[in-house]
Amino acid sequence: MSQVAVIGSSRAVAGIGATIYRVREALATAGIELADASSIDESDGASLRVVVDPAAWFAAQATAPSARWLAQSVGFSIAPYGSPAMQDDAEVGRLLGAVAHPEARSADHLIRVGCRAAHVALGCRPVASVVDAHASDVHLVTFGPSTARRLRVVAHGAPWCDALRCAHHFDRELPADEASRGIDHPFACATVLVDIAADDDAAPDLPVLLEALESGTAVVTERLGCLLPADAGQSVVRAPWETLFARANELAEDPRRAQALVAADHRATAEAWPLLAMGEKLAELLRDTRNQPPPLGDQHVQLSPHAAPAPARRAVARILSDESRRPDAAVRHGVQKALNRLQRLERRIARVERAGMSDETEVLRACSADAEYAVSVLVPSFTARRWVLAALGSVAATAAEPDAPSLELIIVDDGSPQDDGAAAVAWAGERPGLAVTVLRHPVNLGLGAARNTALSWATGACVVALDADNLLRPRGLRKLVTALDARPDADFAYGVLEEFDTQGPIGLRGLYPWEPQRLRYGNYIDALSLIRRDVLLEMGGFTVDMPEQGFEDWDLWCRFAERDAVGVWVPEIVASYRVRADSMSADLHLSHVAPLADLIERHPDLLR
Repeated sequence: MSQVAVIGSSRAVAGIGATIYRVREALATAGIELADASSIDESDGASLRVVVDPAAWFAAQATAPSARWLAQSVGFSIAPYGSPAMQDDAEVGRLLGAVAHPEARSADHLIRVGCRAAHVALGCRPVASVVDAHASDVHLVTFGPSTARRLRVVAHGAPWCDALRCAHHFDRELPADEASRGIDHPFACATVLVDIAADDDAAPDLPVLLEALESGTAVVTERLGCLLPADAGQSVVRAPWETLFARANELAEDPRRAQALVAADHRATAEAWPLLAMGEKLAELLRDTRNQPPPLGDQHVQLSPHAAPAPARRAVARILSDESRRPDAAVRHGVQKALNRLQRLERRIARVERAGMSDETEVLRACSADAEYAVSVLVPSFTARRWVLAALGSVAATAAEPDAPSLELIIVDDGSPQDDGAAAVAWAGERPGLAVTVLRHPVNLGLGAARNTALSWATGACVVALDADNLLRPRGLRKLVTALDARPDADFAYGVLEEFDTQGPIGLRGLYPWEPQRLRYGNYIDALSLIRRDVLLEMGGFTVDMPEQGFEDWDLWCRFAERDAVGVWVPEIVASYRVRADSMSADLHLSHVAPLADLIERHPDLLR
């Protein structure tokens, strides 16, 4: 057989790159000479090809490949059974020499709709030494796309993760070559993979399950389908989504059992579906394609939008342009301006009413000025009396943890008509062992000003801005401190936040590592982060002069990016973020024109 080229789509978060690599490994194991070909040029010397994720690859081509070129290619589909992606692969598959699928029922369906198809199981790499249970650095790991369902399930599992070391990976691709399958592998030194379906009817992701087994990571999954051998399926732990993390927690606390399970799964899979068998089956399909090419027919292909390349993310300037073109943009912008003016007028009236009275910040309660703390928790509060005590309680619980960093709590009543400060003083009086300072602005000055007042009183080496309606999770602050201590060159650390409302957990935020260029597409980091106090003071503290409130956090991280700051992302849930219909940011959904234009003016090099 002549050389064989292996190519495929460049879709991320789909295991495509890892599958391309596995196909190449399988063919090489079967003695097939591989060609290095990444184009559709028919003169490249490779007369046969394997195209992984064929429909998405086909849709991404600027010029459709010739019918003869397609007839000399074998598609390798990993689309879930019954999904639109599999129907698209069938549409393109009718033009290909053959189509392979790792699930038997999917291969049968492809045959029924007119494709030359065969079941070709994804080959499992040979059994190697399984990671020592005592060497695991991470108890639980999750991996997959940031779909609404997946984020909600992880959020529900947060209580089971608090006492464990976890790593939640979102929208990340599997390693696509041997060089990247080292310590940076998402499953490296992990005890248990919690496999969560992306959607209600989604099938398991076989490339992910295989990578977990080959990395020595046990699997707790919602559904297994027909994707692993029966022998492997007997030892994989399955559970409904409601109990996934509870079952994973049990397994993580028994690493020897986890090790035994993954060893059994890996052995059964490697014996049933070895890499060599995969390569030999693909080689057979390629030979059949060369010897009996399909008849050249109509090349018309009707693909669903699913097969098209994902649209590029919209930068801030594009978002602003689109917002300005909305038919009701002028009305929305006008109403937003009126609301902002009303807010500023209310503050001016409050200042006038206090004419002749002191404008200085009132000290309602002060702790010892001689003590030194590792962390200062800054809590601004304005009309938040119904939530602030819960936020303060989460800080007190954190301070009581056995290995908690020393901390002080600084509360600023930002001129609240509900007298939030009095409630805080009464609460602090019942906790004499906790260092609590309570301050009060005579009038409402805004979120940035309240945070800066707390910052001016802080003595900790690091500070955390905790809004009055949010909560620290158990050990969450400890995880941030540990991460920042491990990186002396870093300026701040942040983690994943569980979103919740009156009904319970609903999702997550803070999903991605520190990448300044990502700020061009929106803010993805909450102010609830651990920041070195001296760095924040050098930057002038929190923003106070924005024309509209609610975008202070985005501006803060843009300022960090412009000073080439180093941030550390902790892939664990460290706090809980309350989603409120009456929150300050909820009003700002009316129009984004003014704040986005202001942000671009402030940070033109980063955001344009």
